[in-house]
Amino acid sequence: MGKRKKNHVVSFWVDDEQWQDLEMAAARAGETVNDWCRKISVVTAATGDGMTPSERTIYEEVVRLRYLIWHAGSVLAGKEITLEEWQARRDQADFQVQDIIAGLQARREAAKEAEAERSSS
Repeated sequence: MGKRKKNHVVSFWVDDEQWQDLEMAAARAGETVNDWCRKISVVTAATGDGMTPSERTIYEEVVRLRYLIWHAGSVLAGKEITLEEWQARRDQADFQVQDIIAGLQARREAAKEAEAERSSS
């Protein structure tokens, strides 16, 4: 696969301090500032959610913790679960985070729609 033809230019101004930050970040990655900015921008845009890979990792970890804390809360509220059930929840948090995120987003969207309907009534 050959190089892709680039038809568009992206440009923005930064102050001296921001430029130094960009230079240091690019140097740590072994890249020029332009190449580093291009990579970060293109990768972030390609994720579809506007998050950098690091932000996505942190977001997924927070979702996992939220999921496990919610289940731990039900145990504290008196619901008994076996060790196997807890391990299944932990495994689900580790390996099915996209499903958990989709469920969370669906519940949030449903709550927004319900609130909008209550507001319009």
